[in-house]
Amino acid sequence: MTSLCNAKPFPEPFPVAGTLLHAGDAGDVTRLPPPVTPAVLEHLDGRVLGAYVVSTPDDAHSHLWEMHPAADEVLYLLAGELEVEHDDGQARGRTRLRAHEGLVMPRGVWHRLVVRQPGMLLALTTPRGTQLRPHAADAHAA
Repeated sequence: MTSLCNAKPFPEPFPVAGTLLHAGDAGDVTRLPPPVTPAVLEHLDGRVLGAYVVSTPDDAHSHLWEMHPAADEVLYLLAGELEVEHDDGQARGRTRLRAHEGLVMPRGVWHRLVVRQPGMLLALTTPRGTQLRPHAADAHAA
């Protein structure tokens, strides 16, 4: 018979927006306490799942290109509309992402998000090795 004193606590709800979950390679899932910095993310195994309110360019970090070398990134747009710019080194393109649509950004492809209509984005990625670079228009303005 299992003692109730040693049992794990029952799950508790948490706010989706702004919460990052880490799904480790061993199968455990934990909430990451804020603030979650790039240095924290760099040392994680497995995947990180987050939901983000995207209302402004800063929310979507439109001023930055990012690239994930370790794994593909899954983007689900729950509400709103985004434009996803991407560059694989040989070709550049733009993909319109509307509410209730998703896409898989292949590993190694530079991309940035531009808010067209405010909404909420769900992203699943492997953060290890993620690289960032400024968007050229913003670099010239600085």
